[in-house]
Amino acid sequence: MIRESFRRPRESNIVIQPNLPTSPISPSEDQPALRWAALVALVSVAARRLRASLAEQIAGHGLGESEFALLWACYRPASDRLEAEGLTQIELSQLLELSPASVSGLVEDLRRAGLLAGARSTVDRRRQVWHLSEQGDALIRRLLEELSVWAATLDQTCDATQRESLAEALQRLLEVDSPARSAAAPTGDVRRGVAA
Repeated sequence: MIRESFRRPRESNIVIQPNLPTSPISPSEDQPALRWAALVALVSVAARRLRASLAEQIAGHGLGESEFALLWACYRPASDRLEAEGLTQIELSQLLELSPASVSGLVEDLRRAGLLAGARSTVDRRRQVWHLSEQGDALIRRLLEELSVWAATLDQTCDATQRESLAEALQRLLEVDSPARSAAAPTGDVRRGVAA
């Protein structure tokens, strides 16, 4: 989705709808299964709206959601850049929860667009790590400036304490390994087809 030329982004026209469609079941339900099903539905709708809003903001730069997510994963503030090693495609795949094939295609597209640069790892020369090129870093910094109006609008919906609590709760949920996901995860050395 990388476009040849980057255009100026549109003015922010975010409309925050305060009330999500209500479910007959409340996230405060007494039965755990009903409570979690309602919460998952609520998080899903909120995530979909936030992603659509972000996609609208970055579209003027020729980036899709996946390209932005990968560039964002590689972004490091100026103070951390000298120490940053970069990320391998496997690490990017795990971080973004995308297939290795998808990440490989994204990395190649972003590299050809001049937004990503690869280098050999200083820790293990067999590994190739990816980081933002100067052009990619400039693009992310420009996007962060342009997204400040969007972020300010979102800040009106939650104060700092609420945002921290939400981030902590979501992080804890990401650390829980569901039984279905555990059952589907391969064991052993997948590269050689050796199962445990």
